[in-house]
Amino acid sequence: MVKLKMLIVLLTIFVSSTIAQYKHDYQMVAGYWSGFDGYFDPILDFNYDTLQINYKKHGISLDRNGTNISDKNGKLALYFNGCQLADGEHNLIEDGFNPGIIYDNYCPPKSFGYIAGQQSNLILPIPEKENEYVIFHSNLRSYFNVDSFIYFSSAYYSIIDAS
Repeated sequence: MVKLKMLIVLLTIFVSSTIAQYKHDYQMVAGYWSGFDGYFDPILDFNYDTLQINYKKHGISLDRNGTNISDKNGKLALYFNGCQLADGEHNLIEDGFNPGIIYDNYCPPKSFGYIAGQQSNLILPIPEKENEYVIFHSNLRSYFNVDSFIYFSSAYYSIIDAS
């Protein structure tokens, strides 16, 4: 029994140390003004001993919501605002997520992002596929401003090959 417990402990340490070596959260894109010409927003970089803050012109606005992910080495890979997807070089690589009346009103060029609610998107790496990610996002059916009550018609996922 002691050997089994020891094996479980060692296996847990091995697996967690292997997973912990990935740096998918080492660069975080923040931003409010990027939808406007001339404004630069921060990218928080945790790849160094101390936090580095770099100001860049983002490819998309992150005013309403946004999520991002770095590759396993800590380099910014993708960021997403519910409408548009940009790569780590701040180039728009995909548009047209969550089509419908909300998209038509909030997602044209220079959009503020999809209004499905803050933190309503998530990007995760696909295990064993180095440059592939899955984006979870939701399509808004109704929004009541008085009570801030939100209905979602559907939840979606999109597979992205970042290579």
